[in-house]
Amino acid sequence: MKHARPFAIAVAAMMTLAPAAASAADWWWVAGEPGSDHAWFIDVDSIAVQGSETSFRLLRVARGQPSDPQQRRADCAGTIGGPAEDDAIQRFVCATPEERLSLGAMLGPVPPEVAAHALFDAPAQAMARR
Repeated sequence: MKHARPFAIAVAAMMTLAPAAASAADWWWVAGEPGSDHAWFIDVDSIAVQGSETSFRLLRVARGQPSDPQQRRADCAGTIGGPAEDDAIQRFVCATPEERLSLGAMLGPVPPEVAAHALFDAPAQAMARR
């Protein structure tokens, strides 16, 4: 993810302002660009491999809309080639834990909704110049 480092810095700064998440989920930001109206998060603790299929919890946060985690499945033997956010999600859940470090950003105690709104409010052009 080309914007993971600036986002990780912003999340680190927010950690002192945000209360600890009540959920025990380990949410990672995997898709959605700064300045956009959508962000996708995956609960790494929910990733379960069953043959070539992987199940996981996905949370899509959209500006001004309620968000609820959904149980999803990905075919890790299949070809990647859908919308950009679907590609990023499939690459993340089908990757090894080591590979995930470069494909997403761990939120730690920051709730996904707080992280999403930081993304929504980030200036897209300033992030793109880095």
